[in-house]
Amino acid sequence: MTGFETLRSSVAQVYDVPPAALIGQRVYRRYALPRQALYTSAQELLGLTCGEVARLTRRDASTVTHGYRRHMKRLSQDELEQHRMRLIVGLFAARMQGAKS
Repeated sequence: MTGFETLRSSVAQVYDVPPAALIGQRVYRRYALPRQALYTSAQELLGLTCGEVARLTRRDASTVTHGYRRHMKRLSQDELEQHRMRLIVGLFAARMQGAKS
C-alpha cells in the first residue's frame, strides 16, 4: 500500500466513509468534507502538490485547490475538525510505522 492509499484509508476510517468514495468524479455532499480532509492531508503530510493530489483523486487541480483552502479555513475555526485531523495524523503515522516493521 502506498503512502497515499494509507492516508486515504485513514481519512475514510475517521469519517466513516468507504475509501473508494474519496476518489472519482461523483459528487455527494456527504463526501465533500472527507475529500477536503484528504486533499489537505495529502499536501501537508505527504508533501504532494495540488496537481499530484488531483491526479490521484481523479479530480481537477482547481477542485483540489478549492477544497484545500476551504478545509484549511474550517480547521482554523472548528474544534471537531481539528480533532479529526489529529486522529488522521495519528492513524496514518501508526499505519506507516506498522508497514515498515
